[in-house]
Amino acid sequence: MRAMPDFPWDVLLPHKRRAAEHPDGLVNLALGEPVDPTPEPVRRALASASDAPGYPPPKAPRCCARPPSAGSTAAWA
Repeated sequence: MRAMPDFPWDVLLPHKRRAAEHPDGLVNLALGEPVDPTPEPVRRALASASDAPGYPPPKAPRCCARPPSAGSTAAWA
């Protein structure tokens, strides 16, 4: 198994500095650093959606929809 290359953190530094200048501060979405508690409004929103049904099936755009072929599920629908 090959080792993964080192992540180029130095490439991100200028962007991190610029983001830190924002009036609301930097939002660190790095994995492995959950140092701040999840805000209560976010927790409530996640809790209220936790038992929601899955996404509805996507509909293909008209340009991409294919007519049913012989022997397809359209025969029994």
